[in-house]
Amino acid sequence: MSNCASRLTASRRAFLLAGLVGCTSACGIRFESDLPTVLFTPPIDPAIPFVHAELERVTAVEALASDLNGRDFAQVHTAQISLLQALLQKLGGEVDPSPSASSTAPRQATPAAMSDLLKAEGAALDQGGRTELASAPPKVARLLLVSSAQRASAYELLGGKLGGWPPTTPTPEAGEFLYQGLHSARYGLEVAAAKAPVATRAPIAAALDTVLREERALSRYYQPRPELGYSLPFELQGPADAVRLAITVLDSLIEAVLWQAPKAVGLQAPKSRPLTSSTATVPATTAGSPQTNPVDAAPMSTLLRLMTALNGHRLACGGPWNLLPLLGAQPTSSSSSASPPA
Repeated sequence: MSNCASRLTASRRAFLLAGLVGCTSACGIRFESDLPTVLFTPPIDPAIPFVHAELERVTAVEALASDLNGRDFAQVHTAQISLLQALLQKLGGEVDPSPSASSTAPRQATPAAMSDLLKAEGAALDQGGRTELASAPPKVARLLLVSSAQRASAYELLGGKLGGWPPTTPTPEAGEFLYQGLHSARYGLEVAAAKAPVATRAPIAAALDTVLREERALSRYYQPRPELGYSLPFELQGPADAVRLAITVLDSLIEAVLWQAPKAVGLQAPKSRPLTSSTATVPATTAGSPQTNPVDAAPMSTLLRLMTALNGHRLACGGPWNLLPLLGAQPTSSSSSASPPA
């Protein structure tokens, strides 16, 4: 009797299990062992495409500069590649291994080869490229601005000319911030031009003209309140100090311009300072901590134009053209200036 009941119970269990399976199948319910394997794909950081695109541009330039034996160009671009790769990895992007150095003899700097290099340096620096730069996420904006300005400087050093810049129309707060930096730089460049020997005065005077032009352009948008005088960063004891003062002032002004870009977490505080007012602190000298941006950012196209022009004047005065130290990166080239591939 017990065996019969046991068989009956087992039959009932089988019947109920079959019914349960049929019911769950009809309702669209599937057991875990029957489910397809679904791999979770984390969302892609929206900053990755911007960094990856600039990395591709700089890599192409570095390869051309290396083939043309443009040592200064190649070394600076190699440092750019390292920074962009590090940032891409930090964002979770994939980094292609750097190509091995070519074993072939360097190309001759023929007009066609130089044209290729010029075109590569100027990639995405037109109006469309500037629009793309302006839409970059804030956390990568400063590095992309510096990288673009570095290529723009090389482009103009090679004989190219960037045009089609929009008018300088920053917000009043950003405009005043830039104006005060320009005004203090003008004072320093006037002193440097007055003390410099005739042979080295022309590039300083050219830098002064640019600063004056930008200062006047900004003064149209608000009532400026410039300081009356500034303290020089060091005492001028000879002609060489006048040139050094001009380079120091331009370095500091570029740093003030860069600080107008959107916030970038982890950016080091400025190491060099613009001239200090004899009566009060110039706004550009208190650019804030690495985590903050004290004023509304000026348009990225304005910042790119200013950094490109000022960097060209630094080079003409004999200063280094490498802008990467402004991001806390150490330059890879020991040369103080760049020269086009021979």
